[in-house]
Amino acid sequence: MEILHRRRVHDGSRCPAAPRVCEAEHCPAYTVSDGAAGSMTFFRVHLDYGRNAYAAMEEESEDLYEIAQVLLDPATGYYTDEVGELLEYSGSAVGSATSLALTVVR
Repeated sequence: MEILHRRRVHDGSRCPAAPRVCEAEHCPAYTVSDGAAGSMTFFRVHLDYGRNAYAAMEEESEDLYEIAQVLLDPATGYYTDEVGELLEYSGSAVGSATSLALTVVR
């Protein structure tokens, strides 16, 4: 998924006022522009699909591996006891969104 940043851009060549004099909020030279600010990839990891979720996340990417280190027991692929006590029951799916700039807070 692409993350967009919307902004207003003033095109001086289309402005009816003298250059650098236009202060009108409704000037026809203003246009709305959407620029890509980044992207995000969503993953859903199932803890009960017959494969160790910790190992699967470790193999997929560094970002997912960092998340697995915080949440999952490497031996079982399930939540650590500490994490299991902190979270309400969420079923067997771990949702995750990662991007190039993801930082795991510990």
